[in-house]
Amino acid sequence: MRVLKNTMPKYIDAHCHAKAAPTVGAIVNAAQITDWGRVMDLAVDGVFGAVGVHPWYISGLPTDWLQQLRKTLIDNPDLMVGEIGLDKHKPDMDLQISVFKGQLLLAHELGRGVSIHCVGAWEHIAHILKMSQNKLPQFILAHGYNGPINQIQKFADSYNMYFSYGPREIANPARILETPRNRILAETDSTDPSNIVDVVNAIADILSVDRTEMADIIYDNTMRMLKHG
Repeated sequence: MRVLKNTMPKYIDAHCHAKAAPTVGAIVNAAQITDWGRVMDLAVDGVFGAVGVHPWYISGLPTDWLQQLRKTLIDNPDLMVGEIGLDKHKPDMDLQISVFKGQLLLAHELGRGVSIHCVGAWEHIAHILKMSQNKLPQFILAHGYNGPINQIQKFADSYNMYFSYGPREIANPARILETPRNRILAETDSTDPSNIVDVVNAIADILSVDRTEMADIIYDNTMRMLKHG
């Protein structure tokens, strides 16, 4: 797995959709097939990429979409799979689950991590992961984690899950307070990763940790995850 250059500052946006900040690292995510080329172009010099099909964009997928994803991942061995997941506010949960499971299995087969989007469907995610015990991805990045607090430790221990928090989660910090320090990541979920510094500082204040120390913790967590845990 490619690593950041030593000259990179110790800030990495764990979930964003563009790279407009040269002073921080980032994991840039695709949402649909038409995004994959852009993400691959960005994935250099401290930028990591994730390609996949988001649950908002499952309608009208070409019949060979999974084969396209497989080829893209094989041709680009540093890419993660993402963002993928489930969203109860969007139609056709059965198709969402099918698309999600296909990508989860592909990540396992190719030894990749995944970035998960989940809204109101953590019971489905938990069931799918439980049923996939021997065919799990290398790691799971739970983007903007809003799932059950009492499952955080189990998800971390059983599925090598990391939990990424941004402005929405900072406003309601209960999950941040219950997340193991070695599993916390920070994100902007935006097109401007430079704001990640403010997010890290806010997490530090919530946890009553020195801001520089928190930046180091989150950086180290992110790099450990990217090296497959």
